[in-house]
Amino acid sequence: MRPRPLPPALPAIFSTTEARSLGVTPGRLRSPDLVIPFRGVRWLLDDLPRDPTPAQVFDGRIQAYATRMSDDEFFSHETAAALWNLPVRLSAFDREPLHVSVRHPLRAPRTRGVRGHQVREHLARVVDLHGVKVTDPVSTWAMLAQRYGVVELVCLGDALIRDLPDPGRPLVHSRPEPIATRFDLLRAIEAGPRPGRPRLERAAELMSERSRSPAESRTRLLLAEAGLPTPELNTDVHDGSGRFVANVDFAFPRFLVAVEYEGDHHRIDHDQFRRDIERIERMSSLGWRIVRLVSAHVYANPDEAARRVRGALHERGWRG
Repeated sequence: MRPRPLPPALPAIFSTTEARSLGVTPGRLRSPDLVIPFRGVRWLLDDLPRDPTPAQVFDGRIQAYATRMSDDEFFSHETAAALWNLPVRLSAFDREPLHVSVRHPLRAPRTRGVRGHQVREHLARVVDLHGVKVTDPVSTWAMLAQRYGVVELVCLGDALIRDLPDPGRPLVHSRPEPIATRFDLLRAIEAGPRPGRPRLERAAELMSERSRSPAESRTRLLLAEAGLPTPELNTDVHDGSGRFVANVDFAFPRFLVAVEYEGDHHRIDHDQFRRDIERIERMSSLGWRIVRLVSAHVYANPDEAARRVRGALHERGWRG
């Protein structure tokens, strides 16, 4: 027997308080066609995609908790970073607890599926994002220093201050507005004592406006850690006539060595794969030595990545 239809005024995700005000009985709220993502919230099972992606479940859980969120609560930490589309390690969007904060001295929320936090007024700026309260990107970055290391904070900081044109275009064209400036991040560090402040200060020293991805950020850091020369980032290469040839991730122009990080899309996108081959052939014809790195080099075996780049530089006369 199918459960009694819910009032049309109820959305797919609703609070039990709202449902009871419309005459829904406690028994109906326990029906198997309703999911309970959080206490006091119901999610109509028919509204869920048949095979939801983790991101879809995450978005639904955000809507679900927002339904019961008090005026004093706001999303923070990894949850806020995910809402801002920042590169965080929240790998299981459908299983990770949501991070919800309140300002001191209020008591942090405690309920299943939530990790509550209490933060000082001056350490968290809260804004509205698509109808939900969330720490702004700069506050979020600073709050993550409590659990993140320098490398991850650099990756996040690079994403915030990134200011690059489209590949192959002159710098005066297509320059996007960064989410934040380096000064914004420094101001967040100086806002007051907070966990992980030394890591934030070190990360701020290592950030770059010219990194396009976390993988590029990590590659830059591992090259510096290995004592290699500082490369130019996302640099245009031209031929002898001044015609554009390629935009490379890392360039050592003095030695005609370039380093390219190739994500999975370079392998599975046939058009991208073809363009990569043509680009490398053009670079090689101009005398460039190309070192190609993949995720296994950067994330699993950074020593091997540094060895490959060091070898190419030595071939071209570097004596470091």
